[in-house]
Amino acid sequence: MGCTLNYTDRDHAQAMKSLGHRSDLIKTDKAKQEKIRSALNHASSKKFLSILSNPKHPAYGLLSKHLAKSIKSKMTQAELQKLPEAFRTILEKQPDTMGLFEKAPLHRGPGTSAVQHHYEIFSAAALISGSYRTARGNALSIGLGDRVDFGIKFAGGYAQPKRYGTIEADILVSKGSLLNEKTVAIDAKYSETGNYGAHQKDLQRQLDGIKTGFRDGKIDEFCFVTNGEFGNKFKDMVKEENLKITLDYARLHNRLYHDEKHGIDKEYLTKEEKKNIPAGKLPENFFREYNEEVKKFAVQYEIPQIDLCQHVKFPGT
Repeated sequence: MGCTLNYTDRDHAQAMKSLGHRSDLIKTDKAKQEKIRSALNHASSKKFLSILSNPKHPAYGLLSKHLAKSIKSKMTQAELQKLPEAFRTILEKQPDTMGLFEKAPLHRGPGTSAVQHHYEIFSAAALISGSYRTARGNALSIGLGDRVDFGIKFAGGYAQPKRYGTIEADILVSKGSLLNEKTVAIDAKYSETGNYGAHQKDLQRQLDGIKTGFRDGKIDEFCFVTNGEFGNKFKDMVKEENLKITLDYARLHNRLYHDEKHGIDKEYLTKEEKKNIPAGKLPENFFREYNEEVKKFAVQYEIPQIDLCQHVKFPGT
């Protein structure tokens, strides 16, 4: 949204007029869509909420149609009906969210983009409305003190190449205080059939980028969410990447702190650092598969892992 100016009824009328009174004639071409997005982006959250909270409001029907036209993806009738409510749910808790209709400023990441798919809206609204259990047993939700932005991208490495060089967060959730902030990146995967499969080459590129993001401290947590279930191949690839992340952590810390020059008892290590260093050498076959032992190891030493969360659906969709 981003605009702090008051948005009056007259402003609303002019914006709607600029988009065309005959909402049924609005086309989905790119130029028209960008015009719709721009008009919506300059509306205040307060005005949006006053309309979306009252289905009998004179502007409710037209605004609902424009919200649907602002998104490129195809929706079911049930999703079209629930879209205004999903937007309202987000704006009630996140009135200054970035990337909803127009991309976030470039300083927030290379190649930022606005919401591209309706499931980004529905999954964010679902996580605001309730809590979901992830594959690793964690609770995934968006709380009152969290900040949410859409379409934020991070460089996959130290530099930003022209292609395939970003870690994208459809939904970026910043949790905690300024002194203890945690960044959770969420990738929303929508399936019309209820089973989201893996395009292996693209997924592997993304997983490798997430691993680099963990290593460089760009993100603290990453979770794939879907409205249905993830396919077995998708799950297997995530498990394999988590195994690599955990193995890399063990190798790095053994190399840094368990040789003759960098013993774990050296004075320059703090108590917190010592606590997070694996003690001694692990068996050679410890990382043969991503089993319960490896998972416990990751939890014990607070090693970031890629998580999955299924059946994340906004009520009514």
